Amino acid sequence: MKIVYSLAWEIDPFEPIKETFPGVEWVRASALDGFGDVLGDADGLIVSATQYNAKVADEIKQKAKKLRWMQSAAIGIDNFVKFGIPDGVTLTNAAGLKGGTVSEHTFALLMALSRATVHMERFRAAGEWQNDLVRTLITPLEGRTMVIVGYGSIGQQLGRKAKAFDMNVIAVSRSGTSDENADKAVTVDKLLDVLPEADVVAVVLPSNPDSHHLIDAKAFAAMKKGAIFVNTGRGATMDEKALVAALQSGHLGGAGLDVFEVEPLSADSPLWTMDNVVLSPHIAGTSDRTYALFVDLVRGNIERFQKGEPLRHAIPAEMLKTTNAA
Repeated sequence: MKIVYSLAWEIDPFEPIKETFPGVEWVRASALDGFGDVLGDADGLIVSATQYNAKVADEIKQKAKKLRWMQSAAIGIDNFVKFGIPDGVTLTNAAGLKGGTVSEHTFALLMALSRATVHMERFRAAGEWQNDLVRTLITPLEGRTMVIVGYGSIGQQLGRKAKAFDMNVIAVSRSGTSDENADKAVTVDKLLDVLPEADVVAVVLPSNPDSHHLIDAKAFAAMKKGAIFVNTGRGATMDEKALVAALQSGHLGGAGLDVFEVEPLSADSPLWTMDNVVLSPHIAGTSDRTYALFVDLVRGNIERFQKGEPLRHAIPAEMLKTTNAA
């Protein structure tokens, strides 16, 4: 068995398990630089979803004639839906692996705003002791309401953490999914009805035609004045220009963003210089634990592949033709 892998990670996560599979040939490659000749006899391909574009997809379709399994390092499958995968290939994703770290990062961005950390860092850099001013900028989370848009595996982890902060939780999803941490659950078509209740709006949606610009100018206007907006899902789910306008007008109290409509974020974006905005470079799902969990998933799927058993987190073929995974 031959596995080719191209990941947007500096480390090689599979070194610890290569000896476990003496019959497997591992080839590390770069999808973005071109696979060259390594795909011709590959049985499996592990690839970062962010690297999967039209050129990469076309090269795989043309060269990987033996390919039967593709493993994505992400949950969302929007790029695979958009650019397609070869016929007869099973796509598996990393569902359930990043709920903990993405929800933690969501709170890191939120806390930087609610506890005025973003302001304190600016004062620290200037050597200023702004005790009286900082006191006026701190907003407690206890008793506040968080609307979580996208209540799948990540959203549910976020809901659990929000309850630990004694927050009220409103879950928004296509199905109206609820669990013990949601005080209320509604379907996406009721989003505008619950946004006025939110002190915090946290978006953890995948990108698909239904979610594109779901958070638009109308949605931002529906949020209460002073609300905090956090997006650790996908940048395409928000209208970035509308977000900037809502921040510049003072309608929104702040924004914590890990994802953007175009990445990297352009150097001339006003988001870089706003005092009430905290940014991170699309790394919410990254941690040493995430790497270990992903390696465990790959290990299990190699074993299943070799035995001819169903692979974990296999995406149904019809979903690759229609919409994204939750």
